[in-house]
Amino acid sequence: MNEPLAQRLRPKTLADVCGQQHLLAPGRVFRRTIESGRIPNMIFYGPSGTGKTTVARIIAENSGMTLHKLNGTSCGTGDIKAVLKDIGTLAAAGGILLYLDEIQYLNKKQQQSLLECIEDGSVTLIASTTENPYFYIYNALLSRCTVFEFKPLAAADVERGVRNAVQRLSEGEQVPVCMDEDACAYLAESAGGDLRKALGCLDFAVTAAPVENGEKRITLDMIRQVTRRTAMRYDREGDDHYDIVSAYQKSMRGSDPDAALHYLARLLEAGDLPSACRRLMVCACEDVGLAYPQIIPIVKAAVDAANMVGLPEARLPLADAVILDGNMIRRLPRKIAASTGIDALCHAIECYTSAKANPFSDLFAMQALRLIFRNLEKACDDPDALDAKEKMMQAAFYAGVAITCSGTTAVHALSYPLGGRYHIPHGVANAIMLMPVMQFNKSCCIERFAEVYEAVGGTGARNSAEKADWVIAKMDAMVQHLDIPTSLKPYGVTEADLPALVKAGMDVQRLLVNNPRTVTAADAEALYRAIL
Repeated sequence: MNEPLAQRLRPKTLADVCGQQHLLAPGRVFRRTIESGRIPNMIFYGPSGTGKTTVARIIAENSGMTLHKLNGTSCGTGDIKAVLKDIGTLAAAGGILLYLDEIQYLNKKQQQSLLECIEDGSVTLIASTTENPYFYIYNALLSRCTVFEFKPLAAADVERGVRNAVQRLSEGEQVPVCMDEDACAYLAESAGGDLRKALGCLDFAVTAAPVENGEKRITLDMIRQVTRRTAMRYDREGDDHYDIVSAYQKSMRGSDPDAALHYLARLLEAGDLPSACRRLMVCACEDVGLAYPQIIPIVKAAVDAANMVGLPEARLPLADAVILDGNMIRRLPRKIAASTGIDALCHAIECYTSAKANPFSDLFAMQALRLIFRNLEKACDDPDALDAKEKMMQAAFYAGVAITCSGTTAVHALSYPLGGRYHIPHGVANAIMLMPVMQFNKSCCIERFAEVYEAVGGTGARNSAEKADWVIAKMDAMVQHLDIPTSLKPYGVTEADLPALVKAGMDVQRLLVNNPRTVTAADAEALYRAIL
């Protein structure tokens, strides 16, 4: 039988295990518990090749209990019942320890069959899984076990395991085995934290290595040949997929160009072009589009080009769209820049005064307001004010984060019908509704406006009411400075249109419920009438 190298060299003691020092280091609770001999029910969760099975086997073989080993990929309810038959017999005098590998493959009924014996202590369970146990393991079973996470191995840990393997191979083979330093380092780095993968590559290289000068020498070139595309963790349905696409989108949200390009490259290297395109479009529409609508056709064009040319060339248009730079809006028409900037202002002030405002939304909304009050006018007036433009991009991002926590209010609720019925640009519609709604809400938000006053560096006010007035007046001044309409007259809206507008606006209850002051149909009519 040609046993894999990783199986042949599996460690026999906890001290020989590479990595997982957060669990196995001397003095750690996990290790002290294991060494005590009182083994609790445990579930080991983590990527493959990180030592879950090895640690479980070491514990089981040194427990003094009757050991039964099952694998979730091949066992059934009958196999579990066969184990449970030993309960109360001489064969289980020292207790039964069930080691269940790949438990995620057992169905709910199979997992339920273990509950009673685990509850009364007649069976001790040690299970391992590569999938998130909180998704794949039955809750009642999960509540009776302690979950320990096994992390991907550091390159140094993998290198230690590879060196140990080379030494043992050299001792066990008829021909000594040696490995170049750069080859060992490259293999450790390319394994992606998976020691089993590294040992598999090493086994392949040793088998193929010619005998020269009485030894088998493993070179860097040989390792490069057997490690192509082995370093990357990825699966289409599991945690690795969602971890990478999540990191990809969050990197774009966080304005980290290096990280965004890194995770894009990992998606494309795995051949997952659909996810790369989909998440990019989601980010453009959800996180950036309201503040900078022009990004949507830019990203759509890049996605279309990527799908047209396919991999590997798709990386080129997608990389162009992943990074949003102030230079991209350098020549953006003032009218459009003003509209999108005011939209970001509305997001921020509405979130800060929302009935659902909370410390998390306050943090982002207030930072957005600081940036907007200081940079909006300059960013719109001066095409070369790149710093101000980038600050506005950041502000739009912060305001977008705030929306996810508290939501917008009546400004947006009442502006939607204006855009839908009269094709008024979204930012302009918000600007038109901004002042009437802020004045309407002022009595309920005086202290919130006063806090904004202090944060943005307001001057001249003596009390909270005056501070609130200053903030509202400043926002009005910004709208006026940017030459944004504040009336519906240019768009042909008349008093006869009010009933339809009121009905449409009142239908947006998902936002009206966020408003700090209740908005009735009569209130909505008065707000619309104020801007005729």
